[in-house]
Parts: sequence; C-alpha cells; structure tokens
Amino acid sequence: MNTKLNKRWVELEKEKSRFIKELKKASNRQLHFSPDEKSWNMLQVMAHLVAVERTSFGYLSGKKYSHASRPKGKLQFFRALFLRIMLASPIRFKAPPIAALQPPEKNDLEELIKEWSLEGKKTETYLENFPEEKLDELIFRHPVIGWLTIGQTINFLIEHIQHHRLQIRRIEKSPSFPSSNI
Repeated sequence: MNTKLNKRWVELEKEKSRFIKELKKASNRQLHFSPDEKSWNMLQVMAHLVAVERTSFGYLSGKKYSHASRPKGKLQFFRALFLRIMLASPIRFKAPPIAALQPPEKNDLEELIKEWSLEGKKTETYLENFPEEKLDELIFRHPVIGWLTIGQTINFLIEHIQHHRLQIRRIEKSPSFPSSNI
C-alpha cells in the first residue's frame, strides 16, 4: 500500500476503534435510545457509518480506472475543504436521500462491529491494490460535493466518523437519555 494511503488507512482504523469503544460503554437501553421520532439511536448511527464505508468502497471496487478518472483542480480542492469544514462543525444536516446510506434496523452492537470489520478488510484490500499513478485523480463522487481523490475519500470517512461522534454526544446529552445504571 502507498505510504500516504497507509497512514490515512491507519488513522481511519483508529477512528473506527475510538467510535466502537465509546459505544461499548453504553448499556443496551442507551444504545437503542432515540431523542425523538426523527432522530437515530446510537446503533443506527453506527449502521449508517458501516453503510457509508460499504457503499463508498463498493462503488470504487466496481469502478475500472478508465477515462472516468479525472485530474484534480482548484474547484475540487475548495469543495473538499468545504466538506471538511461542514463535517467538523456542530451543524446538523441530513444524510443524502440515498437508500443504501440510511441505517437498517440493526439492534446488535457486536453484529455491527463484525460488519464494520469485514468492510474494513475489503477497504484495506482495495487500498493495497490501488494504482500509484491514480493517487491524484478524482475517482470517487461524493453525493453532495462531487469528486474526490482516494486520499480525500479516506479523509472524508475519518471526518464523517468524527462528525457522528458529535451526534453520539448529542444523544447522550438528551434530557431523557437513560442512566447507565438501568
């Protein structure tokens, strides 16, 4: 695997581990708690993160490196920067209306951890075989901001997890969040 990709890959895996570690501290009741009808619970947040990684690298794995790849430019740089700023902000926004990104009704943390681990292995295999000459080409189309390089795609996944860690904290701060004693 390319050194730069490996560094980002390791950071992605660390971020996933931090997220899982936080959820493992929660009781089953807390994991299933939703602040209101329209909000996700902790397990749905994690299922969404698993789905995003699966969808992102499923798309890339099926893509052949052809004329569809394009060199990056200044506009794309600013779009990627905008995405980073949005994900780092406390602003809440809805996931794009893509069915595959909506969390399924999973209710088992251990099952989700296994799924995410499996997706991580697929992602790692993809990155190990990623062509060096394509590192600076736009290969992944983010549904909101457009095209990203492979490095920017990994950065997006890292920042996306961090964004949803903020969502977990909002859930925990809800006035009716169950105590861990119950």
